Formats: sequence, structure tokens, C-alpha cells
Amino acid sequence: MTADPAAGSGFVYLVGAGPGDPGLLTVRGAKILRTAEVVVYDRLVSDDVLAMATARRRIYVGKSKGSQALDQEEINRLLVNLASEGRRVCRLKGGDPFVFGRGGEEAAHLAGAGVDFEVVPGVTSAIAAPAYAGIPVTDRRASASFACVTAHRRPSQPPIDWTSLARSCDTIVVLMGASRLDRVAGELAEAGLEASHPAAVVESGTLPDQRVIRGTLASIVRKAAEAGIGSPAVVVVGNVVNLADSIDWISRRPLHGVSVMVTRDEGSRGALSSRLRSLGAHVLGTPTIRILPLEDESGLHNAVAGIGSHDWVVFASASAVVHVFGIIERDGGDARALAPCRVAVMGRGTGAALRERGILPDLIPESYVSESLAKALLEKLESGSRIVIFGALGGRDLLARELGAAGHDVSLVSSYRNVPVAVDPKRVEALKSGGVDWIAFTSSSSVTRLVKALGGAGNISAKTRVACIGPTTAATAEALDLRVAAVSEDHTIEGLARTIAQFSKRPVE
Repeated sequence: MTADPAAGSGFVYLVGAGPGDPGLLTVRGAKILRTAEVVVYDRLVSDDVLAMATARRRIYVGKSKGSQALDQEEINRLLVNLASEGRRVCRLKGGDPFVFGRGGEEAAHLAGAGVDFEVVPGVTSAIAAPAYAGIPVTDRRASASFACVTAHRRPSQPPIDWTSLARSCDTIVVLMGASRLDRVAGELAEAGLEASHPAAVVESGTLPDQRVIRGTLASIVRKAAEAGIGSPAVVVVGNVVNLADSIDWISRRPLHGVSVMVTRDEGSRGALSSRLRSLGAHVLGTPTIRILPLEDESGLHNAVAGIGSHDWVVFASASAVVHVFGIIERDGGDARALAPCRVAVMGRGTGAALRERGILPDLIPESYVSESLAKALLEKLESGSRIVIFGALGGRDLLARELGAAGHDVSLVSSYRNVPVAVDPKRVEALKSGGVDWIAFTSSSSVTRLVKALGGAGNISAKTRVACIGPTTAATAEALDLRVAAVSEDHTIEGLARTIAQFSKRPVE
């Protein structure tokens, strides 16, 4: 039950979403999330991971404020029903599906109903949350074994044998233990661990708001209560907790503790957000437009079906790459669909999106604008070349007009659409109150839309600094009365991220 299904047949993927950081989603999981027709997801799936989905239909089945959207039997039936409709379903579960995620129950139900499925393991918070806190669950200096347990058990199940765990395991990791920390600490003390035994609680592990409380069995309950630690949290008990001081890597990143508002909809790639997170930033995604699939994709399907008949394929953006390959992958294809063609892209970010899918662009212009790409292409095209350009619905047609005027056969194909969205009120309040350190602008249009949504630049706190990808964007910002603190000399996503880090006075390695 591991082969990809044929087009049109129902199939369920039980996918581990990881602990929250979107960079920890597996390559296989990301591909499935991009191509699934329906996503069924739980509470612990982070917004950044869910944003990678291109499916129009998303069904929440997790707990919210103590209530369950659907109970487990209803979820099981839902998955079977969706598969029976011929849907490709991504059942997205926090962490790993088989680590206290009821994935085994869902897999057994699918198998019993004759539904084809695949299990895609995920990175469990039992390992990732301690790692992001600088705590290795094993280390030959302190721990040769570890156990992972849950603090929640059914009344019909036997109680956890804490005595055996305390005697046999050097490190004990407890999931879903925040609300029962006092009981866990008490039972481990009764099992024979000394009051001075090291312990830690990692709240929201791997996420920007991660918090770590360290202490001992005797003090950890009080410290966690004083800090207001809540769910989700991972409890770690063992001498490895004392290694955190020497292994702390999170706080050494250049943008640790710095909040950056990203004003573009990055679709499933999140190039700028991903780079900023890798530098340690707390990223606040605040798009003023949303990139969505076309309402009618028949024209895109036809263009993709005949893509190999062209001499050149041009991708105007990373979003075009995402949506074109979404069609290719749904039809069971891969990068070989473009094998007969040469490929040009608008910018390094678009080139990176292609490289992720196994294709090296043949042409990237020096400046990432249509005029520059048209000039570079005209120097390489043979007479009467057939060219297909994939871009946004209603996007600029300058490139197509320039190439067509030179005698080439050009098709301009819409592959996605931009839909205006309102700015999240919480983001507006953060900007007004000074709760945002930086705003990162990647285009003049993003500046204009955000300032308009806020009702003027005067509603942005003086504490918030503005960074722009280049002089054109900076000129637009200044014309709208924004104070620009940094302009990237390298007009790329990488350059913008590095500039923010450099102006934050932290070295970038």
C-alpha cells in the first residue's frame, strides 16, 4: 500500500506534520501536501505547515478549547468516505502519526475498509523539542537510553510503570504532560528518583514562541506554574538536561528573538520566511494577497499536457512552478516532463523552486524583471521558437509581447491567481504597539497594499524598522512616508534576509 495511486482513484496518506517548524516536514510529506485534493488536519499542525497545502478543501478535526471537532470513529468514517469519492486525501497529524497520534487506529480502519493508504512518518516532538532546547535525549556522557511515554492513559489501561522506567532508562520524555506535570514529577519521585534529578519542560517546541523551563523534580512544577507553561509541552527528565548550556544553538542564531513581518504570500515554498527562520527570526506572515489555484484549471491542464512540445518554458515566479508541478505530479509525472525543453526563470527564488524538483534553469536574467528576461531570451532564441510562459492570472504581458513582436510563437498561460485579503487584526495591533521589529517588503505593490490596509504609515510604531529588497521598493515606501532603515544591495530574497540580520547587528555565517 505504498505506491502512488492512479489518477482518479481514492487514496489516503497518513502524514506526520512534524513538531511545528515547517523546515522539519519531510520531503515526501511536503510533496503529498502540495498535491492532495483534501487535507484533514489536527490542532497541533502549525499554520506554516498547513500553508503548504494547495487543496481547496481543508477539514479540521482536532480539539479546540476542550472539545473535539470529530471523535475518532467519525474521523475514521470521514477518511473512508473521502477515499470512496476518489479523493487523494492527506491526513495530516502533528509529530509522527504512530507516536501517540492514533495513526495506528486510522490505518487499521482504512485497511479493514479496503482503502489504499500510505504512512509517511514525521519528526516527533519527543526528539525535536528537546533538540531545539539544546537537550540531546541520548549522550554517551549522560544517557545511553531513553523512553517516550504519554501522560494521558485510558481508564481501562494499566497505569504507567514509573518505577521500571526510573530504574531502566537514563532519559524519560513525557508527551502531553503539561497539565499533569505535578503528577508526573510526584510519581517519578515515588519511583526512586532523587529530588535533585534534572528536569525540563519545553513549551511549543521548534516554534518561534518556544519556551524552556529547567529545574529539578523538586522545583520544576513550581517553575512551570510561575512561567504559565501550557500545552503543547514536552517534559524531559534526566541528566541530559544539564547539557543544555553547552549545546544551546537556538540563541546563537543572528536573528534570535527578532520578529520580522513578511508581507508576501509565499505559497508552499516560503523562501523568505524559511531563510529568516533559519537565521532565528520569529516570522509573522502578513500577506495582503493570497495566491490560490485557478477557479478553472482546464487551460492550465492543456498547457501542461503539451509542455514538451515547446522549445522554451518560462516560469515568471516560484508560485508558477508550484502550480504547474502540482498538475504534473497529480497526473503521475515528474521533472522529465520538461526534458525536451530549455527553461528560463524570473529570479533565483524561482530557480530554487525548480531545483527542488530536479531541474536546473538554463537562463536566469541579471535583473529580475520582464524587460531583462526578454532581452536575455532574445539573445538565445532561434528563429520562430515556440515558448510557453507560466505566470499569474492578470499578470504583466510585456515578456509575451516582446517575444511575439520578434516573431516567436508565444503562449502566455495563467497558472494561479492573486486574491486580495484583509490584514489580520492581530498583525495590525502588533504594528501599532511596536510588537514587530522589522517589516520586510519584496515589492512596491506589497508596500502600497499594507499601508492602505493600515490606513496610513502613521499607524506603524516608530519602533518598527522597514527593510526593502531594492531601491524601487524603497522609493515607494518613502513616498508613502515610511522610514526605510535598510535596503538590500543584492536584490534577492537571500540578500534581503541577510541585510535584516546585518542591520540587527548580529553576524551571519
